[in-house]
Amino acid sequence: MPASQTITASDLIRESLGQIVQNRRQLLPIMGLIWLLQVPSFFSEEVFLPHDAMALMGLPPGWASIIPAIIVMLAVYIGTAWSAVGWHRLRLLGEQPARVLPHWHARPVLTYFWVSIFLPLLTWGLPALLIVPVVVLLQALNAPMAVTVIAAIPAVIAAIWLSLRLSPVQVGRAVQDPIGLAAAYARTAHMSRPLFIVALLGGLFLGGIIGAAMLLTYLLTDPEGYYISYTALFLDGTFFWAMFFLFFLVTISMFNTIYRHMTPARDMTPTD
Repeated sequence: MPASQTITASDLIRESLGQIVQNRRQLLPIMGLIWLLQVPSFFSEEVFLPHDAMALMGLPPGWASIIPAIIVMLAVYIGTAWSAVGWHRLRLLGEQPARVLPHWHARPVLTYFWVSIFLPLLTWGLPALLIVPVVVLLQALNAPMAVTVIAAIPAVIAAIWLSLRLSPVQVGRAVQDPIGLAAAYARTAHMSRPLFIVALLGGLFLGGIIGAAMLLTYLLTDPEGYYISYTALFLDGTFFWAMFFLFFLVTISMFNTIYRHMTPARDMTPTD
């Protein structure tokens, strides 16, 4: 479907999910080993620095465990970028993965990694700045938590929508066709309304995943917050890993779809 034609939210979703079905055989070599190696990091209470995971390995507290934790964190995030780049290049360039791993392209992977860290500061930071005063006011008024959560929903939807509008910035790095922020925003303008609907559905999807994870953790822990058994810890970590992988796969597939349907650069050239 050319970018000039009208595209709907259902078109975007259908094509994105279709990518996963059509390329299910490539999922294992592109993401299997990378995501399997990430499993231990999901059994840590600290999301960014898995200090407790290092302690379980017998490392003493302090820098002796913090430094390996940072290495693990970077390996997880760079591995995630590597698998994303492999998926983008498969769908957009037809690049087939190797037998057990996607091909390593240092520059695309590392630039995708950096963009994926700093771009959310913009896409999520701007909506957060708008909603923070409202949340602070509600807390000062001792408003129920449910009211505060509802008040934050528009900011979450706006953040997802902006992330989708600017997603060509990330995908462009993966396929070595860099796109700036302004260009990405302009070239996805014709999809603004359907992307807003996708953002609404994406917010519900994300909320469902978070809610399911919180419910499972509640069921697997005692009143003091400790896991009732090592099996419960394993189940909780595995579920969180699986849900995060599902969200990741759907997201980067949507990014591919948006990139395919954005307005060609030649059509954005001003005319006299």
